[in-house]
Amino acid sequence: MSDKEDASGTYGWASIGYLSSTVIAGSVSSESDLSGTWKLLWTPTHLYMLAFITDDALRNDSSDPWQDDSVDLYIDGDNSKATSYTADDFQFIFGWNDTSVVEPHGKSTAGISFTTLAVAGGYQVEARIPWSTINASAATVGRRIGLDVHANDDDDGGARDGKLAWSAQVDRSWTDPSIFRNARLIQCSM
Repeated sequence: MSDKEDASGTYGWASIGYLSSTVIAGSVSSESDLSGTWKLLWTPTHLYMLAFITDDALRNDSSDPWQDDSVDLYIDGDNSKATSYTADDFQFIFGWNDTSVVEPHGKSTAGISFTTLAVAGGYQVEARIPWSTINASAATVGRRIGLDVHANDDDDGGARDGKLAWSAQVDRSWTDPSIFRNARLIQCSM
């Protein structure tokens, strides 16, 4: 994993996704309190995520990473839109300054690597997830998956203070994959 984004476009990062200003849990006082962008890139063997989170107070003091500053990547590997988690629905949580990814539904995190890095005004998360961990099906152009990205914010230690999402309008993604947005793998021309 590198410690900074390749801005040249050489690697074909997908369009930037912005976290909505709709607070889905707790409260967020301003964009400097919590906001962010994220990007995805895929190869036949891995899915890559790069997230930039604006956060004015970085915290990591809880045993549960969703109670601290963290990024949740939600994936429905076959885009089946089930209303409860099945074998290929995942919630990967990448905690600020953590050393391992958490999947709170007890699913495999085999082969997943990630890093967090403090940047001016917040932090960055870069993650690499094997498709074989998400779903045994090969990643090919046109494949559809369910997807959402959330950011958790802890301002003062203890429990989470606020949460934003890219797509969700309520904090139900952790239990209901049917609300994930549809995503399609496309081939980037370089």
